[in-house]
Amino acid sequence: RQISAFAPEAIVFLDHAPHPSAMIAALSECLGSSVTRPRLVFHFYGDLTLFAEQWLAAEAALRGFHCQFICASERQCSLLAGFLEKSANVLHWIPFPVDVQRFSFSPDERGKAKRGFMKSEGDGDYVFLYTGRLSLQKNVLPLARAFADYVEHWNPNSQLWLSGPVDDLGIPYLGKRPLDGLMSFDLASLLGGKLKSQSAQRIRIFDNCNADELVPLYRAADAYVSLSTHNDEDYGMAPAEAAACGLPLVLSDWGGFASFSKLLPPGAVSLVRVSIEKSRVLPSHADAVRALSACSLMPSFDERRKTISDGAALSVSVDAVAARIQDALLQHSPPPFLGFSRLFREVGQAFRLNPDAPFSVGTNYSELFRRVYRAYI
Repeated sequence: RQISAFAPEAIVFLDHAPHPSAMIAALSECLGSSVTRPRLVFHFYGDLTLFAEQWLAAEAALRGFHCQFICASERQCSLLAGFLEKSANVLHWIPFPVDVQRFSFSPDERGKAKRGFMKSEGDGDYVFLYTGRLSLQKNVLPLARAFADYVEHWNPNSQLWLSGPVDDLGIPYLGKRPLDGLMSFDLASLLGGKLKSQSAQRIRIFDNCNADELVPLYRAADAYVSLSTHNDEDYGMAPAEAAACGLPLVLSDWGGFASFSKLLPPGAVSLVRVSIEKSRVLPSHADAVRALSACSLMPSFDERRKTISDGAALSVSVDAVAARIQDALLQHSPPPFLGFSRLFREVGQAFRLNPDAPFSVGTNYSELFRRVYRAYI
């Protein structure tokens, strides 16, 4: 009632937890048959498909509004386009912003950071850095295996640094939830014996870092790498922060990661081919090894890092993102919301029938999962 009395031109929802379906229904009821209704803007991020039932419950109320949906990447726009009856002038691609005052390139700070992290015998090593959750869907173990092959066949003078919290989320869409501690055990087993000792010794694990601790890590490294195929990898804050610090990126060609090839200068991003296997979404091992080797062959000069850092500032800084938001909200008039698609109704039904494993057939991914997430490949 208070919002209705205020008569706003637009209402922007920055998250959907708790889901806004009850708020939307109440707004619709309070506004009644009013011709003048606020535009509703939803900024999607965080497991959109997990909330299919809630969005479908809000569908009838949404039909009375003009709606816009903000996505963090082109492929998330494609994913959502498959869920809507009409997407023209409704979907907008706006990346998340990075504080480029904090995450930035500095030759002096880079040298200081590298000296602080490197042991004297490894001063000349090429360093790949991964920051983020050490998780099954983030493909940290396949990354370690690809790095081991790269070290053995291409460049023994390299290191892989891993920083982030270990989790045991498993693959929720298939109902695969490992026992507590299993990821830590698998990672320790891989580094403790399953990899050749020469390779394992060149992988360092750091504690989970806050933003202030991440900056020197980014500056000390030579490249950022992530082979994640997390089901909701709609953008990637860590790659964006790394690029703002001048790092070239080696990323899985999955979801929001692909957009970095357009957000950054040419040659700054290498994408690793991905395929949906029976029970995993996996990056190509051979492509990953090739991408690591190609990245390390590129000169790591200050000029190149500054070019990447400047490119990131032009595309993902707060000012750059604010300009894109202004364009989306002020320059476009969205049509009335027409409803969700048949595909999205199938997703909602899958969650109703099997909320613990909505996309599974036995222990494998269903055809529905492949139809939904082909937009991410």
